[in-house]
Amino acid sequence: MILLSAGLLWGSAARPPYPFGTTLAPGTGSSQEPETSPTFAPSPDPIESANAAVLPVATADTPVPESPQATWPAAAVAEAARVAPRPAPTTPPTAKPEPTPRPTPNPKPPAGTAVPSSIDATGARDVSTALIDFLDGVPSGSTVVFRAGGTYRLDKAIKLAGRRNLTLEGNGATLRGSGGTTEASSIFWLVGGSGITIEDFSLVGDSTSPGVYEGGREGAMGVLVDGGSGDVIRGCRAQALWGDFVEVNSGASGVHIYDNTVVNTGRNGLAVIWGNHVEFDHNTIERAGYVVFDVEPNTASEPASYIDIHDNHTGYWSDAFFTLDGSHTGAAIHDVTVADNVSTGYSLLTVVDSGGRGRDQRIVFTGNRSSVTARGPVLTFAHVDGLTVTGNHQSLSGGSLATISDCTAVTKDF
Repeated sequence: MILLSAGLLWGSAARPPYPFGTTLAPGTGSSQEPETSPTFAPSPDPIESANAAVLPVATADTPVPESPQATWPAAAVAEAARVAPRPAPTTPPTAKPEPTPRPTPNPKPPAGTAVPSSIDATGARDVSTALIDFLDGVPSGSTVVFRAGGTYRLDKAIKLAGRRNLTLEGNGATLRGSGGTTEASSIFWLVGGSGITIEDFSLVGDSTSPGVYEGGREGAMGVLVDGGSGDVIRGCRAQALWGDFVEVNSGASGVHIYDNTVVNTGRNGLAVIWGNHVEFDHNTIERAGYVVFDVEPNTASEPASYIDIHDNHTGYWSDAFFTLDGSHTGAAIHDVTVADNVSTGYSLLTVVDSGGRGRDQRIVFTGNRSSVTARGPVLTFAHVDGLTVTGNHQSLSGGSLATISDCTAVTKDF
C-alpha cells in the first residue's frame, strides 16, 4: 500500500469571495467500481496516528526548563514566601442553609406563528394543500413554527413562489413525502422569491430503495431551489429521497446549506445545475445513490459559478465523490472550490472534464482527505484554466493521485 500525502493536509488555497455567504439526467461521472464497506463508520485518522508516532517522549534524562522564579533575587523569594498568620475565629462558623432547589425551566418553544392544530400532525392523511394555503396567508417577515414531534404527510411539494423573508422552523417535525418521483413531489419547492430559511426538519421521502439511484425516478428532491436568492437550509435531517438532498437551479443565487445530515439520498447530496454563489458546508452525507457533490449544467445557457463546498463529512457513493461534468454543453463554469472535506466511506474519486467543448476556469481542489484505499488515478482534471490541486490526502494501493491534461496555470504539490 502506498500512502500518498500531497502537501500539508490542512493547507488551503484562497477561495473566491462570497456575498454572505425537468427531471434531470445524471452526470456522466466515472464508471470506476467503488470499494465496498459494510457500515458507515469513521476511519482512524492516518495523519493523527503518524503524528503520534513521532512526537518526542519525555525521559528521566530530559532536561527540565528552568522555572522563572529561579532567577529572582533571594530577598524577593523570601518575601514572597512569608505569610502573616491568620487570627483564630472568636466564634464557631455557622453552617449556611442549603438553598431551595429551583425547578428546571422547560425550554421555550420557538417564537413565531404556529401551524394550526387543525392541520393533522399525525401523518395519517395528506396535508400538503392545507399547509400551502396556510403559508400563503402568513405575511412576509414571519417565522412559522411546526408542531414539535409532529409528522405531516405531503402528497405534493410545499411550493413557495415569490415569497420573501420567511422562516420555516421545523421544531423537530417530520415532513413525509408520499407523492412520487417527480419535482412536484419534492418536500420543498422554492420558486423565485428571496430570504427563505428552512431549518430543523426531518425530510423523509418514499423511496423504496433508499440510497440507491434509479434512473428516471430521481426528480423528487428534499429541497428544490428554483431561482430566487438568499435562501438558507440548515439543521435538517434527510433520508429516503428519490433525488437530491438539495438541487440549485434556474439561476438561484446566494444559497447557503449547512449543518445538515443526509442519511441517504437516491441521487446527489448537492446538485448545482444553474446557480451562483452557493455555499455547502459542515454537512454529513452518509450515502449518496449517485454523486456526493455534482456541478452539472444541462445547457450552454445555464452557468454555474462561485460554488464553495467545504468542511463536509461524506461516506458512500455509487459514481463519484465530486463531478464537474456538465460543461460539455459549453456552459460557463468558474470559481468552484472543493476544500477540506473528509470521506470515510469511499475514496475522493473526482472527475472535472468539460469534454473539450468548453473550458472551466479557476477550479480549486484542496485539503480533502480519505484513508480508504483506492487505485490511482483518483483525481482527473482536463480543460481547466487556473487549476489548483494541493494538500489532498488519499491512500493508494498503486498508481498516481491525479492526472491533469490540457490545463493552464496549474498549481499542484504531488
